[in-house]
Amino acid sequence: MPSEDNKKRPKLYEMIDKPGSISIDSMEGTLSLNDAMDVSKPVDLQDYGTRWWKLMPGVCLAILITLLASYMRELPFAPFTIEGAALKHPFGVSILAIVLGMIVGSAVKLSAKTKLDCRWVSTWFIPIAIICLGARMDFSVLSRLGLPLIGIVVSVMLITLLLAVVLGKVFGLGGKVSYLLGVGSAVCGSSAVLAVAPVSDAEEDDVVLAVGVVNLIGLLAMFSCVGLVWLMPQMSADLYGSLAGGTIHAVPQVVAAAESHSGDASAIASAVKLLRVTLLVPVVLLSVLFMERGRKAKGMVKPKPLLSYIPWFVWGFVVVALLASNQLIPDLMFPKVTESFNTVEGLTKLSSILLAVAMAAIGLQVNIKSLVTSGGKALLCGLLIWAGMLASAYLICHLYFGG
Repeated sequence: MPSEDNKKRPKLYEMIDKPGSISIDSMEGTLSLNDAMDVSKPVDLQDYGTRWWKLMPGVCLAILITLLASYMRELPFAPFTIEGAALKHPFGVSILAIVLGMIVGSAVKLSAKTKLDCRWVSTWFIPIAIICLGARMDFSVLSRLGLPLIGIVVSVMLITLLLAVVLGKVFGLGGKVSYLLGVGSAVCGSSAVLAVAPVSDAEEDDVVLAVGVVNLIGLLAMFSCVGLVWLMPQMSADLYGSLAGGTIHAVPQVVAAAESHSGDASAIASAVKLLRVTLLVPVVLLSVLFMERGRKAKGMVKPKPLLSYIPWFVWGFVVVALLASNQLIPDLMFPKVTESFNTVEGLTKLSSILLAVAMAAIGLQVNIKSLVTSGGKALLCGLLIWAGMLASAYLICHLYFGG
């Protein structure tokens, strides 16, 4: 029996294509595209009676859009290229990929089969991208930053999550959407949303909505922090670096915004941002505990062990991050090649590429008109969450650094 909430709130796919659920014929039955996107258990093609090469049209379309986004990012005119600015190319490939995907998905009515292709991309590429992301983590940053600054970062994250829950209720958003928006804002953008989504049992339209909102707000956050340099040129490097690193979503955006102040601010911002990304693991673990408590309160029978709720790729992220922190990821040497291959840089680049393709695939599953209709409140809520995050971060950091 469908829940009362599901009866009241149509899912995104229902609004995009037609009333009711969407299914696609296969050799062994049908696949409901209204299923929750569970990246903790990627799409198993055998369940749908198909083979990997049959997914190539959607996969190639997502890759093509990513290549187009990469090309557009460096177009020699504004707003893609701003000569003389601290941030020469303000748009990240992932952001352009999801926007282009949404445009294509809205302009062209894609078949349910193509959407299955895109779903396969997102459920496989995202976990691998998050694992590779661990290569640029450095747990030793915790000791370098010092306990007070760590306390500031954690405090701002908690305030952000609380704001998300409160504002979500004010705007009438579902609890899962509010939580995903809060985690995405507090931790590390869309990567955090996609890492927490499986343990929160969020539905696919909730995940897509949260990813889209967090990406847009992250871009606004970057430009807003750059604007602070013009409005408050007397701001110290410690204060500005902590502010940028503690409130902007994506690592490249953090570095770009901080460089508009100074090299010292960039170093501090990078360290603070990496601390936030490192805290993704405890956030997932705490989410498991919180969600399990909610399940027990509702009287769900025979709850699963807590560890079973943790996505498999989180363990991979931890292992890679530990290896990187202890400099145990070796460079690769190849016969007849004098220079070695930097494995850490390679994994970091692979993470960016996979995440960009996944963003394109997610964008292809979205109709802009439906997203605006169903997600206008979420966008305004996400904007207010970030505004509250910025205000609280500024007040706390100003008290700590004194200017």
